[in-house]
Amino acid sequence: MQIKGKIRIFTSLIAVLMAFAAIAGCIAPKQEPAPSSSEPGRKRDDITIIAFYGSPNATVQSVVGDKPDETPASIALAEMFYAKYGFNIKRQYIFTGADDTIQRQQLMLAANEPWDTMGGMEWAHPGRVSGAAADGIIVNFLDYEANIPNILNLFRKQPRLAKELKTDDGALYSVGDVNLTSMSSIWFGPFVRRDLFASVGIDSLPETIDEWYNGLTALKNAGLPHTFSYNLIWFAGYSNAFVSAWDGAGYPQTDGGMTMIVNDAGDIVYGCASPGYKAWLTEMNKWYNEGLLDVDGFTNGDWGLTVTNMVTSKTVGGIHFLGSVGEADTGGKALDPDFDLTGTQYPVVNKGDKPRMGQWDPMGIPGDYINTKSKYITEILDYLDMCYSDEAQIMANWGIEGKTYTVKANGEREFTPYYLAEGENNTNDEGLTRSQVRALYTFGPRITDPDLWYIDNTQTKAQEECIPLWNNISRPANEIRFISFTDEETELSIKRVDLDTYVTQQMLQFIMGVRSLNTYDNYVEELRSGFAMDELVELYNVGFDRYKSR
Repeated sequence: MQIKGKIRIFTSLIAVLMAFAAIAGCIAPKQEPAPSSSEPGRKRDDITIIAFYGSPNATVQSVVGDKPDETPASIALAEMFYAKYGFNIKRQYIFTGADDTIQRQQLMLAANEPWDTMGGMEWAHPGRVSGAAADGIIVNFLDYEANIPNILNLFRKQPRLAKELKTDDGALYSVGDVNLTSMSSIWFGPFVRRDLFASVGIDSLPETIDEWYNGLTALKNAGLPHTFSYNLIWFAGYSNAFVSAWDGAGYPQTDGGMTMIVNDAGDIVYGCASPGYKAWLTEMNKWYNEGLLDVDGFTNGDWGLTVTNMVTSKTVGGIHFLGSVGEADTGGKALDPDFDLTGTQYPVVNKGDKPRMGQWDPMGIPGDYINTKSKYITEILDYLDMCYSDEAQIMANWGIEGKTYTVKANGEREFTPYYLAEGENNTNDEGLTRSQVRALYTFGPRITDPDLWYIDNTQTKAQEECIPLWNNISRPANEIRFISFTDEETELSIKRVDLDTYVTQQMLQFIMGVRSLNTYDNYVEELRSGFAMDELVELYNVGFDRYKSR
């Protein structure tokens, strides 16, 4: 989920918490397992569920508008389900803007509005997944084992996946995409204009913080584009990639935050109170004072600005999504044939060191949660489980036979030219890009084939070069996000929202010189005395120990 305006969303959480307290006694208790009415071959009336969709996928929206059920893949899946169960599941979607997805979810839960499926419970509920479970809001899939044979079989084959997605007490509340290797888990990192660096005599890609600084400075002195796009507001945890050079903060992440990290001893610490974090702030303050940071991108919550400024040669480097690298590369080449964008490794302080941390998703990605008040729990689980069948996963990875892939005489599959979209401007004969074709003809949840993922997500040379560079990290584990809290711990865990919000505000003030770095020790003391930093770190370590014991 791509979230903008995160600070504004988090600061509104206090009012939501008050609403939760007011309705705590009105939440329905957990339901007992019911027999499935989705018996194979049984004919029955169609059903309609309320599905919280959030902000529609921009690529899907570009070709089908706000009607994700009308993609060829969705239609084929519906036909597959009907053939097995004899009825259709229709969806009444709740859409939001990209800015207010989390806030809308929080308000829906607080107001006890009706819904059947909803993603992002780890964001939406103040007590995260464990809090939602304790309140009796979400269904434990394992109460309905007869409806999820494919999911259970997947867990038997992939015990690490089961560990990641189950809670401390062994419950299972959501299953989404599955990444079997790191190469299918990477989609974010730094990149640079190689042609501009070469124009000032720098023929190698920057690997260290000093090489980045010297390159940007040389471009500035030559009167060329020289700013780095660092969107710290809209997605601070990801955009803070450079701080990991000092092992200060940034990765691995928890639930979208940038602050809790695992140190070399295997303990969780608060990264944004470390000496390494201060070193990063000092470096970024220098870049800011010397005009090496793109001020518009730095202070603007519009994450698309990074792509725009790269295409128009306002900036020379940045940190963004793999898809955005392709978009910037294609757009830049259309304006300047010499435009040469490529990825770089996550930076280090000392030449030759291996980057310590970077974006690398875990094996299991949570998907939709099911409301315990839904009248159609078993039907929804039947549909979800069907998506993990062998037949459905062929479609999830390959699309529809005859349109996006063909089967050769030896049984091997290969993508069609229509799918690969390698024509003019990287489109097919219908003017669709590969990402648009993929959005129309494949689906999630997906057990991602790493080889196919590489084809799916790299349509330009720049994107192809990014993956191995971004994959070159020594600490990929992102297990903190799977920590859960008991009812008693949830009240304290909620305070981390205020802590992280304050840290983000102070981060901007330190970098922009509004607050002197000479007050850094005072800042750390403020985190301790005013925001319960030490208590939160202890809480996370207790939860982390429980996770490691699953």
